[in-house]
Amino acid sequence: KKTITLLLITCFSLTGFTQAYQPFPTSNAMWREASGGFQCSCCSDFQYTITGDTAINSLTYHKIQKTGVKYLEDWIGNCTSNIAYVINQYAGCFRNDSANKKVFIIYPMASSDSLLYDFNLSIGDTVPPSLLNQYGNIVNVVTDIDSVYLGSVYRKRFKLDSCMFPQQLYYIEGIGSTFGLLSPTFCPFEEIYNLLCFSENSLTVFPNNTTTCS
Repeated sequence: KKTITLLLITCFSLTGFTQAYQPFPTSNAMWREASGGFQCSCCSDFQYTITGDTAINSLTYHKIQKTGVKYLEDWIGNCTSNIAYVINQYAGCFRNDSANKKVFIIYPMASSDSLLYDFNLSIGDTVPPSLLNQYGNIVNVVTDIDSVYLGSVYRKRFKLDSCMFPQQLYYIEGIGSTFGLLSPTFCPFEEIYNLLCFSENSLTVFPNNTTTCS
């Protein structure tokens, strides 16, 4: 009887389990990123941080600041370690639509918000148009969905049909794209964008909790 009861409880737990959606953090978060390539004018090392809230059309948005450095290229077009200028700019503000598992953003100089991430997709779905995929000009299709344990919670991860070399593209709940929070999702060629790490409340969440993210 004990064995049967235990099996019934286990089956009920497995069938009744629903993974909770993980929205973007609204404070104390940092996305550390780098970009580079060949003749791309994209050589940089930077981070995005949340710097406060703002109310727009009765909705609460969270402001994003981009800080870091832009590097010079050599005469051929390769990135160097020589700093061209310091980056310190407002990158926009976002809001969570947790009920629909989406994130919206108002870019600088824009008057209304637009979709940034849709985490309510299934295998075979095409990622909806956004600035990340040049409003649909880059076609990204979900090829696989799994869960990853990051930051003490399980987060849904979407594998997208970008190139596997030099890096595979994923969307991760509560984090964004592995190419970077606001980076384009085209197949890396002469321009490469990379989310180095993501931290929340000064604790590294991505790629793991042992990586230093500072």
